[in-house]
Amino acid sequence: MIYKETYQFLLHNVSSREFDACLYSLLKIDWDGVIHATSQEVAEAIGTKKKYLKHIVKKYSKLLSRKVLVPFKDKYILNIGKHKNLGFKKRTDLYCKQYSFFYTPEFRSLPLNAKRLILMGAFEMSISGTEKLVIDYNNIVPSKRSEGNSFFTRGRLLNAIQAIQNSPFKRFVNVSMISTIHDRQELVWFSFENGTLDKFEKNHTERSLLRQKMLKAGFLELLSDEFCKDIQSVGMSIFNKLTKLEEENSKKRGLVCGVKEDLLEIARLVYDRSIKKMAVAMNKPEHKRFLTETKEASAYFSAIVRDEITQEMLKYQNQVDSYKDLLSSTEYLRGYQMEMQYDEEAGKALLVDSLETANQTVLDLEKNERIALILSDWDAEWVMARANTVVYEKNNEDENLEEAAPTKKRVWNSKEEAVKYLKSVKKSAYKQISKLITLISENGIPTETEGVLANRLKEFKDKRKETVANRLKVLEERRKEYKSYFDKLSEKITIA
Repeated sequence: MIYKETYQFLLHNVSSREFDACLYSLLKIDWDGVIHATSQEVAEAIGTKKKYLKHIVKKYSKLLSRKVLVPFKDKYILNIGKHKNLGFKKRTDLYCKQYSFFYTPEFRSLPLNAKRLILMGAFEMSISGTEKLVIDYNNIVPSKRSEGNSFFTRGRLLNAIQAIQNSPFKRFVNVSMISTIHDRQELVWFSFENGTLDKFEKNHTERSLLRQKMLKAGFLELLSDEFCKDIQSVGMSIFNKLTKLEEENSKKRGLVCGVKEDLLEIARLVYDRSIKKMAVAMNKPEHKRFLTETKEASAYFSAIVRDEITQEMLKYQNQVDSYKDLLSSTEYLRGYQMEMQYDEEAGKALLVDSLETANQTVLDLEKNERIALILSDWDAEWVMARANTVVYEKNNEDENLEEAAPTKKRVWNSKEEAVKYLKSVKKSAYKQISKLITLISENGIPTETEGVLANRLKEFKDKRKETVANRLKVLEERRKEYKSYFDKLSEKITIA
């Protein structure tokens, strides 16, 4: 999609070839905004030379008011517009679909101002949902009464319209100047080809990456589009849910700098690791059915994701414990900072800088605490969501199952089947908590080799035992909450 920020960038900051290169790149970006296309591929797609494309990349990766292309490993991140995992809101965000005509030779042959005018019309078409529309002349050409667009004058607008009407691109849209009868107000009229609203290109970059990752992890069979869609939906839910939980926690507890960025990195890490585990699992004979039973495959994949999220939650909670232990020892903290910042020439420690180090430790603690909390919330919602899919409905012959229960609900024809499934969800939830309790019990107390805290092991041991006890208590309380929740659902199904 061409979001409002990208739309403004295309209107004001690019040449004709750069316009085409940016539009093509939008078809090749993943959920993180990384462009998965070589210079040669982009150059061939837009009809230019690889050398010229390298010039474009160099230009937009320099430090301007804002870097448009940010180096990422051997690729680049397109640093304009939104991506789905960065807070896209379908109801409020304005965007233009990537209409198929943007990627035709007829469009690429148009002069820059003609491309700008077409983009303005296409953006308005996406918003209004109609293929015939008008744009106020003063919203295109700046005047004393309106800002318009600085690149357009009356002459340039008329030349752009003429260029469109005299080109092969005319088969996609008719553009002309008209005026109203009552006040002679000038308007630019667009009439796009019938069916244009439904003719747009889709970005399948993540789908291609999924197939590549499964192949590299050892699964060599062909993956259907249906399988990829179901796995991708689970992957996208990680990004969306973590982003949503971060926003909710920011409203309740205040914004913590860096949390959102770290959560998105965790989401990508969890998704990629889960794909590798899924590939290994699908090589087992009992899991071959996942190729056709794609809903079962996505449920299995979701369980893998949950296990990976749990591991990340435990890792961040351990980091929180370490920061708390570090800050709890004022003597240790002061000595460590003074040693690091001692000035031999002056013969004294720079205590002012040590305060900055302490403050940074507090900030790191706050960030890790928030991330651990959000990951814990994600896990709790995962369990509740599985339990809430259980709905017992008697299947009457004249009853439509789609109307018997909300979308994505599991509709059971017998109470026994519904209760059995609910018990399996409950067992899975308890198993995960037991695993956490074991990990915390085994790793909660530091050993003699635990990094910078080894020298102060005796000081921290009692405090760490108390921390471990508190964390185990929280898990036990969560197990009780789950028991109460599952008992209520089971009772509801039994008496239905």
